[in-house]
Amino acid sequence: MEKFSLQHTVLYAKGWYKRYSSGNTIWEDLAITLEMDGYMGTFIGDSEIQRNNSIAYLIVGQFERLPKYGHSRSLQAFYEGVKPHNCWKYGYATKDFTLMQSQKDIDASPVYDYNEAAVRYCLSNFFGMDNTEWVPCQPDYTKLPKPKDITKKKLKLLKPNK
Repeated sequence: MEKFSLQHTVLYAKGWYKRYSSGNTIWEDLAITLEMDGYMGTFIGDSEIQRNNSIAYLIVGQFERLPKYGHSRSLQAFYEGVKPHNCWKYGYATKDFTLMQSQKDIDASPVYDYNEAAVRYCLSNFFGMDNTEWVPCQPDYTKLPKPKDITKKKLKLLKPNK
């Protein structure tokens, strides 16, 4: 079976890159990881909406290639997972999710965006991938910064499978 090819995007999902550095959004971070994964120049000349749609399309298309594990990673699970009242389970709490949030948290939460819910659902699944499903690579910290909790010792543990 062909292994998953979005190496840097999987590293991003697994926390090997610092998120939202320099005021970046998830979309700017993912544009960088996708370029590192070989989609060079894909977003040049695109408006913000076009870029976000392209990123969501690429990531959902790659998610579709993952092997299914029963209900997990199924179309039905995706359909349910990206709904406004469920997407908080995959790291995307919006104004539509008010359970156990203060009014201050609700006011600070973003308005639901389908593309972002879909991308975050996919990233959540990429986070759970084991090393038999993708080819690990060394992070490129010249493009996105390293989180504080990543040490040289941890980097040595991230070895590609042959």
